[in-house]
Amino acid sequence: MGFVDDLIEQAEHLAKRDDSKPKQANLRRAVSTAYYALFHELCEQAVTTVASTGSTASLLRARLRRSIDHAQVRQAADWFKDPGKGKLKQHAPALDDVRQQPGSPLQVELSQVAEKFIELREARHHADYDFSKAIPRDEAKRLISDANSAVRALRGLDKSDEDRRLFLLACLLGSRLNKRN
Repeated sequence: MGFVDDLIEQAEHLAKRDDSKPKQANLRRAVSTAYYALFHELCEQAVTTVASTGSTASLLRARLRRSIDHAQVRQAADWFKDPGKGKLKQHAPALDDVRQQPGSPLQVELSQVAEKFIELREARHHADYDFSKAIPRDEAKRLISDANSAVRALRGLDKSDEDRRLFLLACLLGSRLNKRN
């Protein structure tokens, strides 16, 4: 079992604790942990897309992983979440120029992963910083399930597909990927 799988397992464990009256600390930590599972899976796939082999690949992957910013991943997710709305073409035309035709099965999966990332990021922010409203256990469990589904979907994508690689590079580089010559 890898780190991301351990995070999902930990989130599930936290959400199940306290049978009669769940503690908000456990539910909030579970939501936050679920978000981080998806974030770390995106980071891992992004860095292995760039540096998968070679004698310095491990060191390069570690440095690249630390350079990924949550806002960059959020921006990439926003670009890819709804290909029909033209956000990618509007904000990242250099990416849109090389993407496959909208509506492909892969783009549908990437769109769903992107949507789940955005929802989980917002839920994590609420869980970590907004104590004005309690998080119900069923909501925490749903978010954990969404994170797990998104991780599995990412792992199931064809590693050679250009749209997948563009999405992961956008997660890694954010708007810097959009610069032309």
